[in-house]
Amino acid sequence: MISSRQSALAAVARGDAEIGFTQISEVLATPGVDLVEPLPAEIQNYTTYTTAQPLAAKEPAATKVLVDFLLSPQAAAIFK
Repeated sequence: MISSRQSALAAVARGDAEIGFTQISEVLATPGVDLVEPLPAEIQNYTTYTTAQPLAAKEPAATKVLVDFLLSPQAAAIFK
């Protein structure tokens, strides 16, 4: 059994394993590995990202620009 996500993908890429399970974004970014399809929704795990601006932020305007971008349709297309 492979102990970490990175090694699971490396094992698949080397041909030491036929199948591996990890986050889709990691699969897509790993040369030599193909995403067959996501797991069925009822057993799929999803990552939820959260954001907050610290009260003492040195650049609150920059924080707002970043958060606004992360919530934009453009960012959604990148994440998808």
